[in-house]
Amino acid sequence: MGNPIAALQDQLSGEYRQDLQIIARTILNVMLARQSAMKLMICEADHFPEIRTIINHIPRLVRQSLVGYLQKQIQAGVVLPLPPDLLAQLLWGILFSYVINSGSYVCPSETEHDEEEVISLFANVFVRGTCTQE
Repeated sequence: MGNPIAALQDQLSGEYRQDLQIIARTILNVMLARQSAMKLMICEADHFPEIRTIINHIPRLVRQSLVGYLQKQIQAGVVLPLPPDLLAQLLWGILFSYVINSGSYVCPSETEHDEEEVISLFANVFVRGTCTQE
């Protein structure tokens, strides 16, 4: 699998809220499709260094793409002048946490939420916290 964010550059319009929903949907769909494998690999990463290398590769590429996108939005005055690497980590972390906890026996959700509802909520909260016009 390549970098899912780089693959959708032609779908991003520059409209921050809309782009964040597209980005969040893409990341969430990729992670949900690989949810079981992700959980297994996380559990085994301490025992097998090669797994650690594998599970760090794609997230690093995605975060780098997010940093590039966020830097452009900061330069355009759309996003607050905050460290783009931390903003990228924040968005990644929100989505990653959701996927890892979804269907979990350790932290089960009391209610089920539609995927589009999750994407909209997470993207809107992120935009509100980072946008200069919100």
